[in-house]
Amino acid sequence: MSGRGFESIGTGMILVSCLLVAVLVGGAGPVIAEFVSSISSRYFSSHGNLMASEHLSIYFDDGRTIEANNYDWGTFNQVGDTKTLVLYIYNRGPFDMRLNMTYDGWTPANFGQYMNLTWNGENYSLPKYNQVGVTLTLNHTVTYENNIDFNFVIHINGNEII
Repeated sequence: MSGRGFESIGTGMILVSCLLVAVLVGGAGPVIAEFVSSISSRYFSSHGNLMASEHLSIYFDDGRTIEANNYDWGTFNQVGDTKTLVLYIYNRGPFDMRLNMTYDGWTPANFGQYMNLTWNGENYSLPKYNQVGVTLTLNHTVTYENNIDFNFVIHINGNEII
């Protein structure tokens, strides 16, 4: 062989291959495998139920065609991960309402201490027969060492404005 095929691979590929062989032969393979496993195996996956008080409806779209009863927040991989959800709150009447949000029903029971839920609709005055788009933000705030699926219930409430 003229060596030409070897040259076409490129020195970067040879260097990576040599490093990989050196790591595996040197016994670092199990350490790297354990490190990669520990990074990819710590996650939180969440499903939330959405509940509206009387006279309110919650939708995923501003055309009010997709009612929102639950939501899959997806996976949280590390502290600081944030997920957002845009919802549309419709006031079915017969009076104007002031909005507020609460949440409870964490499963596992203590998992709420690892998460923070906020929204931009608190104390919003929603006129009867109108809607407003709101954004909920769920943030993973504290280190938790185990894989876990968690659930909780979000309550969107409306109180009559007198």
